[in-house]
Amino acid sequence: MRFLSLIVFSFFAFQTESNAQKVLQDFTSNDVQEYLLPEENKVVFNQNIELKWHGNLLSKSYNLQVATDKNFEQKILDTFTEKQFCVIKKLARHKNYFWRIVHDFKDIDNDYKNTEYSFFKTTSIHMDESRKNTDVSLIPSWIDNKELIYIDNPEKLEYAVTVISLEEKCKKFSRKTNTEKQSILTQDWPRGRYIVDLKIGDRSNQVTEITLTQN
Repeated sequence: MRFLSLIVFSFFAFQTESNAQKVLQDFTSNDVQEYLLPEENKVVFNQNIELKWHGNLLSKSYNLQVATDKNFEQKILDTFTEKQFCVIKKLARHKNYFWRIVHDFKDIDNDYKNTEYSFFKTTSIHMDESRKNTDVSLIPSWIDNKELIYIDNPEKLEYAVTVISLEEKCKKFSRKTNTEKQSILTQDWPRGRYIVDLKIGDRSNQVTEITLTQN
């Protein structure tokens, strides 16, 4: 009888431990319901970058990690916060950054390998996005660490683009085309403010102000 009681006790003890582990795994795997900002794969200005997420209501704090590789072996930030956002003052330009939220209780077996992450890219071009066009998009970017403005025209609409320097008061670039992809190399342009004037067909001109910074 005593042996049978011992078996029953061991079974329930095992079940209790298994359930506890499952609850802990469920709790730790749902710390973040959604990564909100920046949007995944978005190119952002490399100063005052806001990271924002929708967290689990059960979490009292969040372990934010930012790295330069998706395996998070080269972490540049590993901190705790009670808020669901964080503003990073400055990051290096022309780089990819990966970020994620992990829980206080580390999953020793997986080492957070199953934790979802998001990523973004940085640029030294500050762009006014309030007048962003959805048909023909201006995207700050780089190739081989050379700064440029990438123009995405998936519908192959005919458009004219003109870039004017506000400091030099002169035209730096002008072209009319319907190509799907176009790049304007700004690497060697003087630092300062510019106007990008985009004219698509018969529509009114779309004017976007950009600033080429030193950082």
